[in-house]
Amino acid sequence: MKKANHDTYIGIVFLFFCGFAWWQISRLPLGVGYQHTIGPEFFPGVMTSIIAILSAALIARSLWRGATASSGSPLARGNTLLRIALFVVLLLAYTLIYEPLGFLLSSCLALPAGMFMLGERRPAHVLLFPAIIIGLGYVGFTKIMMVQLPGFPSHLF
Repeated sequence: MKKANHDTYIGIVFLFFCGFAWWQISRLPLGVGYQHTIGPEFFPGVMTSIIAILSAALIARSLWRGATASSGSPLARGNTLLRIALFVVLLLAYTLIYEPLGFLLSSCLALPAGMFMLGERRPAHVLLFPAIIIGLGYVGFTKIMMVQLPGFPSHLF
C-alpha cells in the first residue's frame, strides 16, 4: 500500500475546510433584490468549488505518484517559503487598504507588487497583466454581476 505524504494531508484538510465553507454558504440570507442578480452565495461558492477541485487533484496526484512519507517538499528549499510568507503579508495589507483606497487604486498597487515579489521581472508583464486583470475584474463585478466596488477615494484628488 502506498504511503501518503504531506500533500495528501493538506488536501484532506482543505476538503474539510470546503465542507465547512459550503455549510456556512448555505446559511447566507438571500435578502431583497437578488431575484435578478447573482446572490451573495455565488462568489464564495465558486471559490469553494475551485478549492475543493484543486484539493482533490492534489490528493489524487499525491497518491498516484506513490510518494513516501519521507519525501521532502520542494517548497522548503531556498527562500520560496519566505517569498510566500511575504506574499501573504501583502494580501493582508491589500485587505486593509482596499476600503480606504478603493478597488482600482489598491489593486493597482498590490497586484504588480505581488508579481514582482514572486519573481516576475519583465516590465511589460508587471504592468500589462495587472491592468488587464483589474479591468476585467472591475467590468465583471460592476457591469456583469452588478456589484458595487469601493470607488476612488475623493480625499486623494
